[in-house]
Amino acid sequence: MSALRKSEEDIVRLRSNDDIEAYKYALAGHGPQHETIIEVDPDDDLTSVRSKLESSRLPRAVIIAPPNAKTLRQGIEFRVLRRLQRELGLDIVIVSSDMNRRGLARENGFHHVFHTLKGYYRSKDSGVNRIDGATFTDPEEFSPSIGIGRWGIVIGAILAAVFAAAAYVATPVTNVTVYPESQVLTRDVEVLVETGGPSIDLTAQRLSARVLTRQVQVQGSVSVNGLPPAAPAPGSSSPLQQPSTITLQLRDELHNKLMQQATTQLDQQLKLQLKSNESLPQQGIQMVIAGERYDHSMGDNATELTGYLEVTATGLAFNNDDFNKLVYSLWSQDIPKNFSSLGNPALSPPAVVSAEGQHMTLRTKASATIERVIDTNAITNAARWQTPAAAQRAIDALGNFAQPAQIDLWPGWASRALRVQVRTAVTPAAGLQQQPTASSTP
Repeated sequence: MSALRKSEEDIVRLRSNDDIEAYKYALAGHGPQHETIIEVDPDDDLTSVRSKLESSRLPRAVIIAPPNAKTLRQGIEFRVLRRLQRELGLDIVIVSSDMNRRGLARENGFHHVFHTLKGYYRSKDSGVNRIDGATFTDPEEFSPSIGIGRWGIVIGAILAAVFAAAAYVATPVTNVTVYPESQVLTRDVEVLVETGGPSIDLTAQRLSARVLTRQVQVQGSVSVNGLPPAAPAPGSSSPLQQPSTITLQLRDELHNKLMQQATTQLDQQLKLQLKSNESLPQQGIQMVIAGERYDHSMGDNATELTGYLEVTATGLAFNNDDFNKLVYSLWSQDIPKNFSSLGNPALSPPAVVSAEGQHMTLRTKASATIERVIDTNAITNAARWQTPAAAQRAIDALGNFAQPAQIDLWPGWASRALRVQVRTAVTPAAGLQQQPTASSTP
C-alpha cells in the first residue's frame, strides 16, 4: 500500500489493485480526508478492532476485512460491531472480498458494504453528505436486510439441484433394449505344471508349482488261519497247502493292506503342507516304496504274517488363482472377432493327463457365453428424435442382432425424445462347441 498526500495532514490511501482514476473524486475534496481506513490484520480480534476505532478522530471508519482475518466471521461479531458504532458515534463502511462477510454485514444492519475499496470510492456512498445524514438503528431493534449468507448459498445450491433433477426426469427419454447375438464357447485347455520358472507362462501354457514330499513307515499283520487253503495249479497233482503255510496270496493281501495304510497317512500329511489357495491333485501324487520286509518267507508255517513298509510320496502343488488366470487367457484366445465374454468361463475340475517326476499335465473344460460387441453410439444416433417405428427400422438396419430391438418412450404422451438410453439383454445362446485343442506340452 502507498499514499498520496494532499497536505501534511490529509492522506489518501492507495491499494495495489486500485488506480488513480478511483481517487479523482476523493482528491477533489471529498471522501478520504473525512474518514479513517482501518485494516483488520489476520490475527486481530474484536478488541483490536475496537482499539483501532477508538483511535479514529474522523466521523467515518472504513473497515477492510481480508478473507484470512480471524474476526468478523459470524453474525454476533457484526452485532457487537454495531454496538461499537453506536457508542463511538461512527458511520462504518465494511469492505471485504469475502462474500459471506458481506452478506453477514448486510443482514446485521450495515448499509455501506463493498467488495473492494475502489468500488467504494467510485460509489455515491463515499460522499460526506451521506455521513451527515445517516440514521442509526440500534442493533437490537433493526430488521436484518435480506442477504445471501453462508446458508443461503447452500440452500440455493440444493434448490437448484432439485430443480435440475426434476427437469431432467421430466425430459422424455427413449429406452432401447437390444439383443446382441450370443454363443457359448467351450474349449478343453491343457496346462503343464512343473517346478521352477515364472508363475505363469502363457506361450508355453505352463504353470509353476512347488514339490511336496513326505515319507512314512507302516506296520501290520494278517492271520494265516483266516485264509482258505490255496487251490492247486491246473494239471498239478500237488496236495493243497495247509492253512498254516505262508503263501503269495497271503503276502499280497498284507502288502495291499500296508499300502492302503501308507497312502492314507501320506495324503493327510501332504494336505497339511498345502497353503490356503493351493491344490494338489490326488492322481498326480506318486508313491514309491523305499523299503519292504516280512517276518516270514513263503512256504513257512506260521499263524501270523507281519510286514513293514516304507513309502515316499511326491506331489506338485499349484496356485489356484494362477491356474484360473492361465486357463482364462488360453480360452479367450479362441473368442471370435467382434465378440466379447460376458464373464469368466466356468471350469471343470482339472484332471491329470500325465504325471512323471516333477512334471504334470492337467486338462480342464472352460465354457462361457460370449456376445457380439454392439456400437451403442450408432444405436443412440439411430433412435434420437425418432418415432418408435422409425427408430426400429434404423436400428434393425445396423444388423447383428438376435431379435428385434424393444423401444419404449417415456412418458407415454411423448412421441420422440432427445435423450436415449441403451441397454443389452442376453438371449439364449447357441452352442459354439469346439473340438478339444491338442495343446503342445513342452
